[in-house]
Amino acid sequence: MQADKDDSGRFAALRRRAEALLGEPGKDAPELSPEEVRELVYDLQTHQIELQMQNEELLRTQVELHEACEQYTDLYDYAPVGYLTISEKGLIVQANLTAAGMLRVDRPWLIKRPLSNFLLDGDQDTWYLHRRRLLDTRRPQTCEVRLRAGCDESGWVAMESSLVGPSDDKPLEIRTVLSDITPRKRMETELQQAHDELECRVEARTAALTASHEQLRREVEQREQAHESLQRSQRLASIGTLAAGIAHEVNNPLHGILLSAGVAAKLEDREAGKETLDKMLRIIQEQATHCGQIVKGILQFAREEETDKWPDRLDRVVRRAVDLTRQAAEQRKVVLRVDLPHGLPDVVINPTEMQQVFANLIGNAIEASEPGDAVEVRLTHDDDTVCAQVEDRGCGMSREQIEHVFDPFFTTKKHDGGTGLGLSVVHGIVEQHRGTITVESTRGEGTVFTLVLPNQTSIAEE
Repeated sequence: MQADKDDSGRFAALRRRAEALLGEPGKDAPELSPEEVRELVYDLQTHQIELQMQNEELLRTQVELHEACEQYTDLYDYAPVGYLTISEKGLIVQANLTAAGMLRVDRPWLIKRPLSNFLLDGDQDTWYLHRRRLLDTRRPQTCEVRLRAGCDESGWVAMESSLVGPSDDKPLEIRTVLSDITPRKRMETELQQAHDELECRVEARTAALTASHEQLRREVEQREQAHESLQRSQRLASIGTLAAGIAHEVNNPLHGILLSAGVAAKLEDREAGKETLDKMLRIIQEQATHCGQIVKGILQFAREEETDKWPDRLDRVVRRAVDLTRQAAEQRKVVLRVDLPHGLPDVVINPTEMQQVFANLIGNAIEASEPGDAVEVRLTHDDDTVCAQVEDRGCGMSREQIEHVFDPFFTTKKHDGGTGLGLSVVHGIVEQHRGTITVESTRGEGTVFTLVLPNQTSIAEE
């Protein structure tokens, strides 16, 4: 209703202006015929209708513009981000309601006030540099600042600014968008605190691990020192055992030699005691030979210099060792079974020393066997090694005997005249050939000695 009154008033004002331009009514009016008058009236009525239709269209357009203005005003004021229009000098010219809410003041109170008044002191320089770069480069700029609520921080905002103008009727202005990033900054702070806490824990854990490592290193050193001390003690014990064994083994034949020599020296009638004298001399010779064997075994055991070695077939060496021990096997009625496959690769050996090794192993197996038992000798090979095994079905050995089987002067045949040097010499020879020898034995079931030697190809590759 009020809009209609306003429109009537505007039309009356327009009529008055039109009459003023035409002058007084009837003055200098031309004489018109009735027909011309009718046509003029018709044209005026038509024009009047057209003006009414245009007026209605203008009214509709005005209403639509008013509604659009209200709509865009709502979009501007209640946008999820703050909008500021700022002068070149940094004064707030215009702001939406969201920006006023972020700055914690009523909108009218913002106008013509510096934006810097609403920033924390520590971020004043950030805003100044942001505005300075924007004016110098005329390119959009971004920054992050903290807002002030009294003397305290009220939150973080991200500022995105661009320039508008200047134009003929409008000065240069800065359009700034404020986005609330307080939750993101709070999360970044929490993440940083968690990172710092984790870093402290890692440092503490690292320090604890370092301390544990140092303690472990000291313990390892102490164990190594204890191990070295134990090895020294074992070496001293081995030396003592060796010395005692040498003394015992040499003392027995020497005692026999002295006793026999004493008996021979007391013979008054050498012709009448010739038989006794021959017996004593034979005992002296046997005991001296026994001493020589002991000394020879000790020298072989202690020898460290390398002997000459060359490629040869191990099956040939084994056959010769079997031939040497065959008579002993026949005497004890022990069967020798030999498995020597064709195509074995050559090994780098001293054939004489390896023959001694196999003769010793086979001889021991024969002596450990009962009549009717079998001693098996077999060879196998793979890409890098040749393996030999000597197996018997004799009485076997205990765990304690196995642990000392390669020790010098350790023997299970003390009553049969064994010196305990055979297997220790075998062990030394095998090691000089870069091989290994192991033993497996069970009481009452038998014993297996396994000897492994590198073949010629693997040695050449090294």
